Amino acid sequence: MKTSIFRVKDICRIKSGKRLPAGFDFSPVPTPFRYIRSRDIKNGKINLDSIAYIDAETKRAIDKYIINDGDIAITIVANIGDVGFATKECDGVNLTENAVRLTSFNQKIVFPKYLSYYLKLPFMKSYMENMAAGAAQAKLGIYKIESMKVQLPDLPIQKTVVRIIEKYDNLIEINDKRIKVLEQMAENLYKEWFVRFRFPGYETAEFENGIPHGWKYKRADEAIIFNPTLKVGNQKRFIIIPMEALSTTSMVLDSTSFIEQDFISGRRSQNGDTLFAKITPCLENGKTGFVMGMPESTVFGGSTEFVVMRSKTLTPHYVYSLARSEFFRQTAILSMNGADGRQRVDEEKLKATKILQPDNVTLNLFEKKVTPIFDVVNKIVLESKNLIKQRDLILPRLMCGKLEV
Repeated sequence: MKTSIFRVKDICRIKSGKRLPAGFDFSPVPTPFRYIRSRDIKNGKINLDSIAYIDAETKRAIDKYIINDGDIAITIVANIGDVGFATKECDGVNLTENAVRLTSFNQKIVFPKYLSYYLKLPFMKSYMENMAAGAAQAKLGIYKIESMKVQLPDLPIQKTVVRIIEKYDNLIEINDKRIKVLEQMAENLYKEWFVRFRFPGYETAEFENGIPHGWKYKRADEAIIFNPTLKVGNQKRFIIIPMEALSTTSMVLDSTSFIEQDFISGRRSQNGDTLFAKITPCLENGKTGFVMGMPESTVFGGSTEFVVMRSKTLTPHYVYSLARSEFFRQTAILSMNGADGRQRVDEEKLKATKILQPDNVTLNLFEKKVTPIFDVVNKIVLESKNLIKQRDLILPRLMCGKLEV
């Protein structure tokens, strides 16, 4: 396959993002004005699920530092070289100073979506990281990006490669939407039964002090084991779970972030546990992972920046639903302290939180109802994992000409 080498500055323009002006901050409530941070740019996408908001005055101050539909965002500090392609939903959204955007592409040379796939290949991320090195704080400045070299085939081939890869992406996106729907079903059931108290038989149930007879409030650590110790035999596989693996919207752990090794330190968990983020901004974004459906022979370890929660007198899915609830997350946020300059949940206060212990009949019925939902989620997760694996194997082969298009 014939290809040509171009410098980035010869095929597009590079524009910077902009930080919030001094004295300004993010809006605590949603507004019409959104702001993309570097953490939203990853794996070829710009994730709007946990987007930040700014008010009208802040928007006016940084109005021209936006991203448009079809642009490519690249992070330039910290996690250097993460790439995200801007869809229509991103059009006009403000962009962080920790990223730049590629825009105004030469349409006779490059198809933007192809370039975004190319830039997110592992060797390109390493290339950008190496280019950024050399200063006290590594940074991929605009002048460095301008000098970057990319290898492109003829335009028709670029478009054909994109059509092939987009079929995988579309299937993965459909699966993500299915997962969100299923998660919402489980969350709605939890709220209906244990927040609104409209559980099966509520019409004839007796209530005392505002809760059904036989139910009671307990300290969280009376119903949940926090950060359990775990004895591990030689037959176990050890996997590190970084904070990035915790999902913002669903129970799915990002298994592409797992690192297998012979020994782990830090928090340990196993099937059925819930991982609860204990730092900002992860907690504010609702990051909670559920270690359910993973191999029984696996022991998970990882950062001390999450709390491991294991069922004691409750059930695994109830603990997970509780951890995802607004009540529990807000309780955790209010308990935060920043003795070392970084906000963290006060675990002792979290353990002392009063939570609801339903009667066993209702609790077990809830587990019976939601287990099939999460079983389907796990099947979809495995399906998406296989699609991602296939996509990531075929993409470089298409781009280097090993597979004909």
